[in-house]
Amino acid sequence: MGSHLPRSYAACLVAFGALWLGAVLAPVFAQSTEVQIPVWAPAQGPLCAAALHLRTAGDAELQLVRLQPPTSPTIVFVVLDLSSSVDGAAKVRDGLRQVLAVLPPQTWVGLLAVNGGLRVLQNPTRDRVLLRRDLAAITPSGYPGLLDSVEAVESIADQAQRGGRLKVAIVAITDSDVSRYRSDYADQQVNNSDLHDLSRRFPGRDLQSKVQRMDRRLLQFRVPLFVIQIEQRGDLLNRIYDNALQRFSATLGGSAWFVQSRAEIPADIGAAFRRVSRFYLATVRTPAPGDDVELTLSFNGADLPAGDYRQHLLTTDLDRAHRAH
Repeated sequence: MGSHLPRSYAACLVAFGALWLGAVLAPVFAQSTEVQIPVWAPAQGPLCAAALHLRTAGDAELQLVRLQPPTSPTIVFVVLDLSSSVDGAAKVRDGLRQVLAVLPPQTWVGLLAVNGGLRVLQNPTRDRVLLRRDLAAITPSGYPGLLDSVEAVESIADQAQRGGRLKVAIVAITDSDVSRYRSDYADQQVNNSDLHDLSRRFPGRDLQSKVQRMDRRLLQFRVPLFVIQIEQRGDLLNRIYDNALQRFSATLGGSAWFVQSRAEIPADIGAAFRRVSRFYLATVRTPAPGDDVELTLSFNGADLPAGDYRQHLLTTDLDRAHRAH
């Protein structure tokens, strides 16, 4: 097997731009009855399909169609949003080089950049030499872009995962300051004629409203998101922004890291990739379309922790409504 994706998988990833346009412009297709959920094994041992049970809020059993283990072929999209810190970017390169040295052979890595707009740096490949060469060219530039691009990146990854029997994960590494976005998230609309306008007392409400809307839309996607914020800032808007990154990761079944010093960056990148390397992908058949389905997942009779799986599944009618918008 070569260093690039085999043909059965590469068909899903011929061009990132085409995938993104397809997700945005495609008509509403016939509804699917299957959804995918990232799952991590409990401490006592590996998961097996016979011991994995999924139930709705009404205690109805959901059919497990397929359980893909951690050793199955996996694509990791590394999303770089580096626009301000030269020293931080150097530590990111070091951390990614260390990860590439120990990645299992069934893992493909693709590189995307979102600072100043979404662009492809490297299509998914197993060629570690090529990836290390690509990493050497990474420098911070432009405007931050993760908040503006996370839905498009999830759409690309989700299409790839739905289109083939492989797992997909996203690792986003950012140094972004919300006040430096092209979209001025710090420019809150205040009604100057209304002295009781709550915007005067609660700055950041516009950003919080955007985050809530985005979080709801992200529920349609099935690819876990892992975020590493390498620059901590203490002002109110950036605390709201960092909380948003953490919230998006939780919604998508992933995790977030907020480094305290640049020396921690390589270790946190390694922790994110270890988390990626341990996830299973459960494909389940949904009940009849309707509202949200609350999910309980258990292993050998014991409920798994809420943070280890998607708590809420959107049914196909809601999925279609989101794609239509």
